[in-house]
Amino acid sequence: MANSGSIISPAVTIPKDIFEVLDVPGFDTATVCVSPAINMWARFKPESAVTGLATLGKEALTLSQRQLNSFGIRTLSSSVYGSVSGLVDDLRAGTVRPSFQYVHPQSNEWKRLTDFDGYWHTAPTPITSPYVSPNNKVSVSPSGTAQVYFYVNIPGTTYGLGLKDLRFQSDVNTLKDYYFGILLWNSSYYVAYTQQTKMGEGSAEGLAVNFELLPQTVQTLYATPFFSVYPFTGMNNPGTVCSIYPMEFATTEVVTTLESQLIRVQNEAYIWTDSPNTLHYEVGVVNNTDAAWPWSTDYPYSTIRTNPSSPIGKEWILNYSESVPAHSSQLYDFVVGQLDASDLIFIDLEHMGANNLSDVNIRYGLFNGVGYYHDKIRIRVPGD
Repeated sequence: MANSGSIISPAVTIPKDIFEVLDVPGFDTATVCVSPAINMWARFKPESAVTGLATLGKEALTLSQRQLNSFGIRTLSSSVYGSVSGLVDDLRAGTVRPSFQYVHPQSNEWKRLTDFDGYWHTAPTPITSPYVSPNNKVSVSPSGTAQVYFYVNIPGTTYGLGLKDLRFQSDVNTLKDYYFGILLWNSSYYVAYTQQTKMGEGSAEGLAVNFELLPQTVQTLYATPFFSVYPFTGMNNPGTVCSIYPMEFATTEVVTTLESQLIRVQNEAYIWTDSPNTLHYEVGVVNNTDAAWPWSTDYPYSTIRTNPSSPIGKEWILNYSESVPAHSSQLYDFVVGQLDASDLIFIDLEHMGANNLSDVNIRYGLFNGVGYYHDKIRIRVPGD
C-alpha cells in the first residue's frame, strides 16, 4: 500500500499509512475505522450495514456491495424539510439537519483495514462553490435579477462520490426527479428559487438559478444549494407540500454588488452556418462606474488560439487601446479569423482590472464544418 496525493492505494500492507493520513494516534484498527476524520465523500472507506441495503461480513467489501449499501451514506425522513422557512430557521441557528449521514461500522460489525483500499482523504463534495473571497461577488442587474451557481458532479470520480452514487432513501424519487435550487439567506432576509426543469442525470456540470426581484442593495448573504421534489416559481415558498434536501455542506458566502456600479464585459464567439470556417469574436464593455477604465494594451482581454500544441496553430489577440469613459455606452472590439475544419478553439479570458462578471456565449469547435457550442454560462472575472 502507498499514500499518494492523499489516496491510499491497495493493497493494504502498511497500516501506518492509514493512521498518518487520518492523523489518528496509535495503530488500533477498530479506532481508525470509526474515526470522525474519515472523509464521507471518499468512494472507498469503512461502512456500516445499518442502511439495510447489504449484508457485510468479515470479507473485504466489493464495489457492488458498496453500491448497494449507498457507500455507507444514508438519509432519514427527519432530515428532510417541508418548508423553506423551517430550513432557514435552522441554518440561522446552526442546527440544520444534514441530508446525508455517513454511518461508520457499528460496535458489533467487522472493522477491516482493507476497506481503506482506494480511500481518498481529500475527496471533494459532490457540490462545490466557485465563490471564494475576495471574488465572491454576485452582480445584481437594474431589473433586480442575479445569477448564483454551483459546480455539481453527478457521476463522481474513480475515488470520489458523485450525486448519482447517493440515494434519497426517504422517498421513491431518483436524482433525475428533483429540481435544483439555491437558498440565499442572512439574519434578516431570505429568498429561495429553483430551476424550472428537473435536473436529470448526466456528466459533471455547473447548475445555476436566477433570482428575480432581488433587493437593489449591497449585502452579504449565504448561499445554500438544495434539491426539491417541486419547483418554486419566482420567490414563492412551497410551504408544507415540498420535500427539501439541503446541501448544507456546500453553503458559501456571497456579496451582492449592483451592476450599475460595475464595469461589464461581454464576450461572444460565433460561427455563421453559411460560413462554417470563419470565427467571429467580439468583446463589448459598458463602464457604469464614476471613473474611466483603461481598456488598452495594458489589459490584454481576450486571446483566441487554435490547436495550441500544434506548430501550425493560429492566434488572435484583441487589444482595444482606448480609455472607456465613466458612465459610457457600450464600446466594441472584434476579430474575424479563418478556421480549418479540424481546428479546436481555445478562448482565454484575461479581463485584468475589470471588477465584474461577464456573460459568455462561446461556440468552441468545428467538426465537419459544424460549430458545436456551450449554452450561455457565467464566467467570473477577478477584480483588482
